[in-house]
Amino acid sequence: MSHTITIIEVPDAFAEAWRKLPPEQQSSVIDYTSRLAAEEERRQDEEADAEWDRLFSDPVKLANFRRWADESRARSTPQPFDESRL
Repeated sequence: MSHTITIIEVPDAFAEAWRKLPPEQQSSVIDYTSRLAAEEERRQDEEADAEWDRLFSDPVKLANFRRWADESRARSTPQPFDESRL
């Protein structure tokens, strides 16, 4: 009978396995996971940038954004941007 690890169990299982490693391998695991996290963050940033590029390639949406930006700058308290106004 195989045991499927649940999401709740993963951190505990990972920590237990990590503790069993020698210190130099623990550091390697931390370096690797840090690199993975940085790559994921970079991927998400690239996706967000691509979405903004797509939105602003539409002249109507770009004009709506510029109008919002001009109105926001004119206020004493700038308004947060609402993408639904594009």
